[in-house]
Amino acid sequence: MRYPAHELEYAPFGRPPSSQELPNFNALRSWRLASVAQFEDRWVLAQSDTPPVRLRSFATFPTWERAASPSGRYVVGYSDLEGVRSFSLLNTASAAVRELAPLSAPDGEPAWSPDEQHVVLIGGLAKGSSEVDPKAGFKRYRESRIILVSLNDNKSVDLGPTYSFLADRIIGTTEAEWLSKTHLMLSRIDFRSKQKQSMLYRLVGGTWRQEGIRPAAAKFSSSGQQRKLPDLSVTLEQGANQPPVVVAKLGVRYQELTKADLKLSIVRWSQSTEINWQDPDGKQYSAGLWLPRGYIPRTPIPIVIQNYFYNRDFFLPDGPFRGTGDSAQALAARGIGVVQLGSISRANTGRLEEVTEFYRELESLVHHLVQSGLADQDRIGYTGFSRSGFLGFYAVTHPGKYPLAAAVLVDAYTGSFSDHLRFKSLVYGKPFYEDKKTWIEHETTFNADRIRTPTLRTTHMGEEPNKGDYIGIDHETLGAYAANDKPIEWLFFPEGGHHLQRPREHLYLNEATVDWMAFWLKGEVPANVHRARRWLMLRTMQEAVLAKLAAKGEKVAPLPPLVAAPEWAKPEPLPPLPTTTNEKSLPIHQKASVSTRQLREVSAN
Repeated sequence: MRYPAHELEYAPFGRPPSSQELPNFNALRSWRLASVAQFEDRWVLAQSDTPPVRLRSFATFPTWERAASPSGRYVVGYSDLEGVRSFSLLNTASAAVRELAPLSAPDGEPAWSPDEQHVVLIGGLAKGSSEVDPKAGFKRYRESRIILVSLNDNKSVDLGPTYSFLADRIIGTTEAEWLSKTHLMLSRIDFRSKQKQSMLYRLVGGTWRQEGIRPAAAKFSSSGQQRKLPDLSVTLEQGANQPPVVVAKLGVRYQELTKADLKLSIVRWSQSTEINWQDPDGKQYSAGLWLPRGYIPRTPIPIVIQNYFYNRDFFLPDGPFRGTGDSAQALAARGIGVVQLGSISRANTGRLEEVTEFYRELESLVHHLVQSGLADQDRIGYTGFSRSGFLGFYAVTHPGKYPLAAAVLVDAYTGSFSDHLRFKSLVYGKPFYEDKKTWIEHETTFNADRIRTPTLRTTHMGEEPNKGDYIGIDHETLGAYAANDKPIEWLFFPEGGHHLQRPREHLYLNEATVDWMAFWLKGEVPANVHRARRWLMLRTMQEAVLAKLAAKGEKVAPLPPLVAAPEWAKPEPLPPLPTTTNEKSLPIHQKASVSTRQLREVSAN
C-alpha cells in the first residue's frame, strides 16, 4: 500500500524490539532497519529468530533510500558524509563505511542481488545536477542514471538513464528486481504513455549483457512448426480510487495476481474526484478533490489545499507523500474538504515566476471553489512540504483576495535572505544585491508584517550535518513572527528525516496537522490539554491581528466559534519515551540538542 514496510523505521523504547512489536512486513523483504530511543543507536532486524545487529555508528549514515542486504551484513543508502553526497556502504559487523557511487541525489530504492555481490543504485549524477542560470533561472533538473555496482572489485556499470525527470515534470520511475544472482530485471515506467518497458540483464563471464524480453516459443504439432505465444505483460494497475493490484495479460486473457488490500473494505474512506478550472489568462489546471462523507452539494465548507504534485493515475488516498503531513482522509473525516494541487514546476525554480505563477494558480483555484459553492472563502487552509512549503510561506506573507485562514509548512525552504546566503541559491530571479527592490517586495520574512495566517511550521534535523545553520534560519522565521505579534507554532523533530520515517513521528505530525486545521477552520478545540492551552493563546493573538486589520478598514471574517473536538477524534495515548537525568534541568532548546531522540513541540510564544 502507500507505506511500504521497508521505508518505515520502527521505534521501540530503549531496547531491541521483539518480534511481537514488529509490524507484519512483506515476507519478501526479510530485513529492514529500525531505530531505538537511545543515543545514536540503530538496529538491523530479521523476521526470523536471528538476533538484531546493533549499529552504534549509524547516526551519520544513510537516512534516504537505504536498504539492508538479504543477510543483514551490509546496508547501502544515500548519505551526506563530511558534506559529500553519495551512495555509501556500511558493513554491519565492522561499522566500516565506504562510498559506492557519487550520485548527487537518490531517485529510487537500492536493490540487492541474492548473493550480496551486486547492488543497483538509482540516482542523479554528481556532475550536471540542478544547473541554475542566473538569467534563465532553473535550467534543467539532474540527469538520473541506473548504476550497477560490484562489491568484489567496487567497479560500476552504467545501465542508462531513468525516466525520473524531464524539464519541469516527474515523468516516470525506474524499478530494479533481481530474478537470480545473475539475472537483473529493470523496468522503466513512463507516466505519460502509461507504458512499462522491461529489460533483462544477464551476467556472462563477468560481463553484464542486455537481453530484450521476448515471449517464449512453443511446439504444437508433429510437423515441427512453431508459433509465438501472444505477448505476456505483468503490470501494476491502480487509479485515484482503485487500490493497486498486479495483473497479467496474455492475449485476451486477464488475471489478477494480487488482490487489493482487504483492510480497505472495512474502513470508510473518501473518494477522489477531479476538478478542472482556468485562470484569468485561460491557462487550464486540474486537481484532485476529497469531500467529507455525506457532503451536500453546493454547501460551502472549509477546504485544505495540499500542494506538491497531482496524478490521477495513482492510488494516493492521503496525498502524494508519507511523513509530510498529507492527511486527506483524516481531514475529510473531520468535515474538511481537501484539494490536491500540483504546482511544483522545476523549470521555474529560482525564478520570480516560481512564486508569481503559483500565486495566480492558487487564487484561481480558490475563486473556482468559491464560485462552485464548494468552499467557504474565509476557511481556506494550506499545507506544503519542502518547496511547496516555501510557496505556502510566500502566500502567507503576500495575502491577496483570498487570505489563508491556516497554514502548515512542513520542513520547508523559507525563501528568506538567510536561506539565500546559506545555500547560495537564487530565489526571486537575481541575487539580493543585484535587485534589492524585487527582493524587498517578494522576500518572505521582509513581509512578515503582512501575515494574517496562523502558521504551524516543522523542522526536521535528522539529515542535516550542520544542524546549527538550519536552527538559525528557523530562528529568523520565528523572530519575524514574534516581532510582528503573529501566531506561529513550531514542531521540532531532532532526528526526523526530510520525509519523516518513524511511525511515532509520522503519527504525531498528522495529528498536529489535522488538529491545527480543525481548530482554525472549524473552531474545534484539540483534546490534548497542553496543545489546547497554547492554541487558545495563539487565538487571542490572531484576534488582535484581525482587529488591527479591521481598524484599517480591511474586511475580515471572525474566527469560528469554539466547540469541543469530536469524542472519536481524541488520539490514543502513546507510551512515554524514557528520559535521562541530564535532561531534566535543561531549557527546552538545549534539550533538543542534548537528546536527539525525542520529539519536541515548541511554541514561539
